[in-house]
Amino acid sequence: MPPDRIPADRVYYNDRSIVEFFSSLAQMEAKDMRKRNGFTLVELLVVIAIIALLIGLLLPALSRAQQAARVVKDANGLAQIHKACLIWSQNDPAGWLPSPGRINRFTDPRIGRQPGYGPENWKKNSTGHLYSAMIGQGYFNADICISPVEANPVVAQFGENADDGAISYDYTSIDPATDSYWMGDTPDPVQVGEGTPPVGAANLIFLSKINRAAPYGRAHCSYAHLQLCGDRKTNTWRNNQDSSKPVFSTRGTKNGDTTTDEYRKSWTLLMMGPETEWQGNICFNDNHVEFSKNFYPANTAYECGDRELTKDNIFTWEFEDCNTWEAGDTCLAMNELVTDAGGGNPRTTPIYDAKRP
Repeated sequence: MPPDRIPADRVYYNDRSIVEFFSSLAQMEAKDMRKRNGFTLVELLVVIAIIALLIGLLLPALSRAQQAARVVKDANGLAQIHKACLIWSQNDPAGWLPSPGRINRFTDPRIGRQPGYGPENWKKNSTGHLYSAMIGQGYFNADICISPVEANPVVAQFGENADDGAISYDYTSIDPATDSYWMGDTPDPVQVGEGTPPVGAANLIFLSKINRAAPYGRAHCSYAHLQLCGDRKTNTWRNNQDSSKPVFSTRGTKNGDTTTDEYRKSWTLLMMGPETEWQGNICFNDNHVEFSKNFYPANTAYECGDRELTKDNIFTWEFEDCNTWEAGDTCLAMNELVTDAGGGNPRTTPIYDAKRP
């Protein structure tokens, strides 16, 4: 058809023109694809902001979940320690819970020093000896003595401090034939005269020096226990399944204080709750554990003489005006020393965390 006769709506291309056309089209599509696959600076900043916002929302919830898990683990640790004590009591004729002075008894004046025989050496009924004795007897390991919520820097598992002199509990030091039943135990005299009082001192290896700041303070255990003296020991420190009597707990403030810097600056406030409020776990003699925000468990009270039942602050013996320190009220703390209050009547000296700076 002559060129001047080609209709206006028809355009004819040769083969080369068609190839160039489609090649250009493909290049344009590829360029658009590259643009769609990338991020602009604004888009990138928006994504980063969203991620940061999500992290900010999730981290507090994750932190609270981790803290809640540590509190539960702490409660389980308390229950395990008490269960070990209950197991020990099954082999005691009177159902006593373990005390170091009953594991390593004092020398009998008639037959001399004999394993498992003689009067209770109450001089050894202190915190370091108690936990070390249970470890040495194989009832639990040293790690269970440290709470997962521990906050005081002087408290650590034995062997983690360079001053401990060893990297782990020394089981080789246990030798009943030489009157050594746990790490830090000291032998009693081979022979004594009639009326000789027990002898003993604080455990100088497995420590409980929470009442001193670093570097003088050092402790290998976290938990407070019932003070082993007075009617509280006689009536409570035995396998009686009493659900109202605490026997182990998170440490409390000095003498159960709630109004001074002994409360405000206590390391124990940093363990579970906000820094301004004590919170802790309490293990009772039936082995149940309660979480508490105060020092007065609901079912724990003390009846003194003709008085009515009175709420009991579990971190001090506050009924001295009724029956002196020998009363049967609860007093949970640590102690290093046991002294003779007269007539061979043992009295512990409770110790509490030194205040934070």
